[in-house]
Amino acid sequence: MLRRKQYAAERDVMNEEHGSVVGKVINILLGNAWGIGSVLIAISSAIFLHLTSNQQNNQTGLMVLAVILVLVFIFEAVALIARTIWKARSYKSYYYPRADIKADYIILSKEMCYCIEKDGLHFTRKMKIRSLVPSLQGIKDKYFWTGDKKDLPLVKGKNVKRIVPGYEIGIWKYNDILFSAPLEKGKEMELTYSWPIMDDYLTSTAFLSTSTEEPTKELTFEIVLGSRYADAEVILEEFRSIEGARAISASRCSFNDAGGYTWKVPHPKRFRFYRMRWDWQEDAPNIPLVTSLPTTDPEK
Repeated sequence: MLRRKQYAAERDVMNEEHGSVVGKVINILLGNAWGIGSVLIAISSAIFLHLTSNQQNNQTGLMVLAVILVLVFIFEAVALIARTIWKARSYKSYYYPRADIKADYIILSKEMCYCIEKDGLHFTRKMKIRSLVPSLQGIKDKYFWTGDKKDLPLVKGKNVKRIVPGYEIGIWKYNDILFSAPLEKGKEMELTYSWPIMDDYLTSTAFLSTSTEEPTKELTFEIVLGSRYADAEVILEEFRSIEGARAISASRCSFNDAGGYTWKVPHPKRFRFYRMRWDWQEDAPNIPLVTSLPTTDPEK
């Protein structure tokens, strides 16, 4: 059973990383059309030599060779046209080098809890992961806080032995989340870690977001701001990447009576950026959507 789960996990990663089998076959055919044509010509020449080894079969051999050459010509012409169209439309798709997207683990579920209490903002990340490599020691986390406080040492939680502050690049601060015990290949584990209470949250930009750099089965955003935000507007957005200027999909929703909202994203696409945003001002006008696409359900 464990080995079947392991194979299923690795298959999921392959599907996420390299696309569908049909897409790969099309890419191979279009990328190697001339080579395939050369092979077909060589095969037809061999057939011709075999058929004409007997003087009486000359005419039959010539007919077979002619048919094969016509078919090869048609194949090459269609492949050339298809490749031209494929390249012309390639801006609508994007691909990642195989070596750069290898995953050490799958995120089976990832939950981000953002809750305002009397003493400030409480923020926790909860994850359930499955290792794809032998003896996984930990994972790397990054965050970007827009409030006044800049020194925010993470607090370890379930199955976390130590959190090692890492380097800073641009807006991001990186941390190494080290497990209480190595996670063996195919094994699963739940872990939690949190941020110190942030009483400067009103100075921050009002949003909650995450990226799917690892294969992810489910994302959950849980926000509780308090009853004064009852029926206030919240925007749910999906972007190609964090620097995206236009959302792939966006929806307007409202907080419940407790000022809370839970957004579940089943089977999010890899290498996407998901964001919830609102406004700290209760009397603020409607928040503009940053997409010119029709409003869609981002969970689909």
